[in-house]
Order: sequence, then structure tokens, then C-alpha cells
Amino acid sequence: MIATDGKGGVDVEIDKKQVCHYIGYDGNHKLSARISSLVDDYTKHAHQLINPLYSYIIKDVEWARGSIAFVEDSIIFKSQVVVQLLEQCQQVA
Repeated sequence: MIATDGKGGVDVEIDKKQVCHYIGYDGNHKLSARISSLVDDYTKHAHQLINPLYSYIIKDVEWARGSIAFVEDSIIFKSQVVVQLLEQCQQVA
């Protein structure tokens, strides 16, 4: 089931089996209709409890070759995989 705020915000996928496991039900027990209904209802309205926060900074990719990349403010990456990705970028978050 996916919980959403309906405002174009973040969708959060909630696994009912996992919820049941966390509240003490294992795969061997069948949920009562009441418990199943409560889990469904709370899952549907979970977006009211979830308030994701994030921030990021955009940095210029100054140089990326081989297995080393330099990003603005003296950030150095030593990874061929990361450098291959950054070679195609002018900026990174």
C-alpha cells in the first residue's frame, strides 16, 4: 500500500506484512478483521504522521578524470565509478 499526502508530495510505500510483523504478528497467524482494518486505515493515513525533511547544496564539478574528481570547496572523490558519473556533470548536489 502507498501512503500519499495527495498534494504532490512524497509517496511512501508501506508493506502490510512488515507492519504486522512489527506489531507482533508472524506469518503463521491470521489477522482478525478488526486488526486488519486498523492496519489498513492507519496505513492509508500514514502521510499525516510522516514529515520528510531534506536539504542539499549544489556544487560545481571542477575536474573529473580517471579515478579522481575535484568538486567545489576542495571535495575530492577517488572512485572510478563516481568519476564516470561526474564526468557527465557540471554540477552535483
